Amino acid sequence: MLGSSSLRVVVLALGTFAALSFASVGCRKELPEKYPDERDPPRTPCDQTNVCRIWGWCAEVDGECKPTTNDHCRGSMACQKGGLCSLEPYVSKCIAKDDDCVGSTWCEVYDLCEAREGVCK
Repeated sequence: MLGSSSLRVVVLALGTFAALSFASVGCRKELPEKYPDERDPPRTPCDQTNVCRIWGWCAEVDGECKPTTNDHCRGSMACQKGGLCSLEPYVSKCIAKDDDCVGSTWCEVYDLCEAREGVCK
């Protein structure tokens, strides 16, 4: 059985835990939605695929769809939503550089407006 001082400590600890739990819920930032994961039929030309539309991977390179120009990146959903508008040729990916994030959906909705380390933060 708990004495009155032990009971006060337990109640105080539970109250502190509850207060911290509610405080952390209010500080949580909403995360951006994920991109659709739609599959294409086999042998679909790269410029007609969902990965072209979504990620900018619109040219065939060594049997794989990859971005090869800034236009591939700029025409993608990843550019409009997440600011991934610039080709990084060394890794064959679209990344965020300079002012790519400004004007993107993620900047407007989630305040991710600065390009750092290839993404909008």
